[in-house]
Amino acid sequence: MNLLQPLSEATEMLCASKYPSLNLALPVYMVLMKQLKRVQQGLYDQAQLIQPATQIIEKIEQYLRDALKKPIYITSMILDPTIKTRFWKKYEAFIIEYYNLSVDNISVTFHKMADKFKDQNNKNNQPTPTGATSQSSAAPAMTENPNTISSEI
Repeated sequence: MNLLQPLSEATEMLCASKYPSLNLALPVYMVLMKQLKRVQQGLYDQAQLIQPATQIIEKIEQYLRDALKKPIYITSMILDPTIKTRFWKKYEAFIIEYYNLSVDNISVTFHKMADKFKDQNNKNNQPTPTGATSQSSAAPAMTENPNTISSEI
């Protein structure tokens, strides 16, 4: 596996989709980091690639850490019926080792966001002075996933 192959695959997976792919961001970042770390470890005989590989990993690592701080990434992943927490369980050892996050951690994050949403929704549906309730317009739910998720995710 060469250094650029995982980057190409991640770009294709996130950009080729015809629907929003926020739900795939964390899984793609995680798989990408795992593959890049494996490639980096195999570069011991290719000194000219060690520094660029390290710089790529550091940059993507920062993107991943920033994404992990934003609950929307975890929430969108868990709400996707094709992912839920299955991905986290599959890579739990790697994720705990490098990011110190377990399935329980992401479940807590998800439930906090769900409670916040529920509280906000309850506030929006309070009766107005005229006795009517305010209604928010929700986006239509996606009923099918036109793309399959790679075997890694």
